[in-house]
Amino acid sequence: MPPIPRKHHYVPQALLKSFSPRPGTDQVFVYDKKTGTRYNTAVVNAAAERDFNSVRIGEQTVNYEMLFQEADNRLAIAIQELSCRRSLIQVDEQVVDDLAALVATQLVRTKIMRTSPMELSNQLSDWLDVQGLDRTQVIDDDTARQIAFAKLFELDQIVKLLRNKNIVLLVSETGGLCISDNPVVMNNSFPYGRIGLDAPGIEIYFPVSPHISLALYCPSIHEILSEAINENHPRPAPKEKFSYRLNNSLELGEPLVIYDRYCMALNELQVLQSSRFLYASNEDFGFAAAVIGRSHKAREVRSLYSIGNSPVPPAPGLPNGDWLVLEKGHCHYCLSITWLNPESVYIDFQTTDLAKLDQITGSQPFKSATLYRNGRGVRGMGDVVIVNTMIGQEKAFRVEHSDHALNELLRQTGENPIA
Repeated sequence: MPPIPRKHHYVPQALLKSFSPRPGTDQVFVYDKKTGTRYNTAVVNAAAERDFNSVRIGEQTVNYEMLFQEADNRLAIAIQELSCRRSLIQVDEQVVDDLAALVATQLVRTKIMRTSPMELSNQLSDWLDVQGLDRTQVIDDDTARQIAFAKLFELDQIVKLLRNKNIVLLVSETGGLCISDNPVVMNNSFPYGRIGLDAPGIEIYFPVSPHISLALYCPSIHEILSEAINENHPRPAPKEKFSYRLNNSLELGEPLVIYDRYCMALNELQVLQSSRFLYASNEDFGFAAAVIGRSHKAREVRSLYSIGNSPVPPAPGLPNGDWLVLEKGHCHYCLSITWLNPESVYIDFQTTDLAKLDQITGSQPFKSATLYRNGRGVRGMGDVVIVNTMIGQEKAFRVEHSDHALNELLRQTGENPIA
């Protein structure tokens, strides 16, 4: 039997090789965000740590590096096919069908997946300390390894979420894309959009070469673009030509050519969402230094999430005022609120946009309702419906739980978290 490997990669060598300066070479340029140094190194030494994919279970240490070998081989085939064809239409159907599984595998094996539970645990303990409460027991490296190992058994669930996305192949003719130690990155262009695999409006990007990136879009993006382009729909038509080209790619499966501005946006996501290292086919990392100059926290990232004062993440892109955001599947709705009842344990409100409210209520129940005030999340409720109510002599509307038992519990606690 071959010796058990001790050098474990959290980014596959096949992916790193596709970012080599010249085809056939096993070198890649590296940028260390923490120190600001740049250098080139052998692919075998990049994005790797000794015994990274090992975990202590009981009295045994399990080395699961080889579990990734089959997926790495399939990724190598996919990269070769995509690089040659540069079109999902021309790539073998089996390869296209496998893309969701390959993206999911990369998602669960990164360094940031390992450090995130420890970082959030430390943040929670610090927050409890500030509140004068007992600190929780922080998650150590052994426990974090067990959490990461357990993620392998959730792959089917992650793949299922990714298969529900629309895949588009982005092509950069100038070859300006880079990757990082966390190559699968996410974005949400909606002002109230959140980051998560199941979040409405989510965009997921996975560059596989300097010229090519996979893009997995929430179906709501195609729906909104199709409505906006339809002359008979009241939604305002998009002003940028890119929206029309993206809609065509979503409908026809054709590759979408992206230019330097879009490449830089994707590279910026790699800088902001990576733990520490970037990898590219050239040594020009000036863009990374510029991003870090604007956001010093990006020098070393241990988690993409944080524990703040509110359990509801902010939405700084929303205009000032009160806004109600409702989610159901990949659909989401945003409603302007003109009045809120500060004494209600529910979300009691009034709105002047009754036509939109009528459209929204036709889609209930909803998975969640989130209330924002001046871009700050102030209230969140899960599994909700909107019902008619009266506030004195005034007609109003109420967001309450679909489950009557939860409503009764809410009435008993009598808590209203809206400031």
